[in-house]
Amino acid sequence: MPRLLRVYGKKRGARLTGSRKVGAAALGIFFAAVFLAGGVLLGNILVTWALPEWRLNHTYVQTTGRVLAARVAAHPSDPTRFRPEITVEFEAGGRRRALATYHVHGAYTGNREAVAATVARFRPGQSYPVWYDPRDPQRAAMARGYTWSAWLMLLVPVPILATGGLGLVYIVAGWNKSAERRAALAQRVSRLDPARAGSSTLPFVPGETDLTSSPGTTLAFRLAAQTPAWSLLAFLLACLFWNGIFSVLLTVVVRSHAAGNAEWFLTAFTVPLGLVGLLLVWGFFRHLRDVTRVAPTIVEVSSHPLRPAEEYELYVAQPGPLHLERFRVLLVCEEEATYSQGTNSRTMRRRVYQDELFCREGLEIPAGTLFETRCRLWLPPRAMHSFQASHNQVRWKVLVEGATPRRPFFERGFTVHVHPRANGAQGR
Repeated sequence: MPRLLRVYGKKRGARLTGSRKVGAAALGIFFAAVFLAGGVLLGNILVTWALPEWRLNHTYVQTTGRVLAARVAAHPSDPTRFRPEITVEFEAGGRRRALATYHVHGAYTGNREAVAATVARFRPGQSYPVWYDPRDPQRAAMARGYTWSAWLMLLVPVPILATGGLGLVYIVAGWNKSAERRAALAQRVSRLDPARAGSSTLPFVPGETDLTSSPGTTLAFRLAAQTPAWSLLAFLLACLFWNGIFSVLLTVVVRSHAAGNAEWFLTAFTVPLGLVGLLLVWGFFRHLRDVTRVAPTIVEVSSHPLRPAEEYELYVAQPGPLHLERFRVLLVCEEEATYSQGTNSRTMRRRVYQDELFCREGLEIPAGTLFETRCRLWLPPRAMHSFQASHNQVRWKVLVEGATPRRPFFERGFTVHVHPRANGAQGR
């Protein structure tokens, strides 16, 4: 009987590797702990700050009370922190009550002058409005309103809960599934786009509408580059969201320390959030550098879709400044097959066709100039057309490759669709 969880998994021969299930379980425990920490923090903020303040402004009953005493009270364990304490006598629930209170939070602050100014507003023997909790008259307050920092603190657990929750969903969705199987499921979901349904009259042949919607300036159609623009945008939004929350918390922490009322719990919680924010900023700029270190390449084709045994013209333009040891333009065809092997799903990819359309060694492109070239693009008569099904794909694309002496090799792909020859003609 197979074990449900193996510490080690045999990869090949006698060589053992770490079990993917053990790793996934450990990662799941980590994400569960993160989610639990976010939930505890959210509950603490709600119970301590947000809900009492909301109930004070919506459900507390107003009455009139007589002030017996007013003073500036220091914290029992920290004499540098203060709060106003107003002893007021009022009637609630048929009884006379005397409570020392001001705000429902009862929070201390390091600004003694502000506390003293608040205390000076209340004179013993005078009557003032009092709000008390009808469910517990021992909870009362002399002031209403909202504290913006209390409600902004509700944003603190959001990235923690999102990180833990999304991590758990990822672990559960991918449990007992190979990486290839997860990739195949993602491909199936992407094919459910209703906008693509019926876009082509040829079954399993991608339509050309999305690739012919951009006219070229030199040739008929400009091909769209397979750039990570969406991933870069998602990276940027995550970076702005996370660091926006961190900046609000940092402002609260700095003000508390400057006023002498240090919020140590909030400080300890803000430090790891800041470290994560710095990592996000560093990762974004590194990703941005990889995307923008070489100016965008322009590729245009004389006609689209392509067909076997027909000749086309290709226009390639690369802006400078750029020093290349080698610059190549290739037409390639890649085949992908997904198949089941036991309980796992495997995906194999291989390049079945490659044709070098252009190659230049030692290319120097000065700043403000544009290197342009035209080349002939021809498909073999028996070339397989583009194909997209549940378990098999045939993809054609134009690759622009460049090797630089100091920077890493760069490669940009431009998808083209190949349709069958007209009237089902077959080449020899």
